[in-house]
Amino acid sequence: MGLLKSVGKVAKGALDIVAPTIASALPGPLGKMAKAAVTAALGLDKEANEAEIEKALAVANPEILAKVKQAELDFQAKMKQLDVDVERLLAEDRASARARHIAFTASDSRDSRQTARARQQGNRALPG
Repeated sequence: MGLLKSVGKVAKGALDIVAPTIASALPGPLGKMAKAAVTAALGLDKEANEAEIEKALAVANPEILAKVKQAELDFQAKMKQLDVDVERLLAEDRASARARHIAFTASDSRDSRQTARARQQGNRALPG
């Protein structure tokens, strides 16, 4: 398990350095396009899973990394051609995730307060 974790860190680190736009786009709304770009550069099937991508990145030689860098440049050009502001989309995606997290945390906090109140009052039926 530790090995897989370290391979994942190595792969993410390589992608962050060689192809930062693709790395940033993977978890967001442009994820499918970013994944297609990186899998093609790595010579993987477009249906490759995360573990396969991580493994290929972890053992990538300079030639493969050059292909990933070219995929990054092509991805950026494609986004520009489509008039897609990648940074704006990613910022909006992060803001949306942050808002969901805040709403969830507030809801969880409210439930915890209700549960504590019920316990203090000796109620057996706790909210849930």
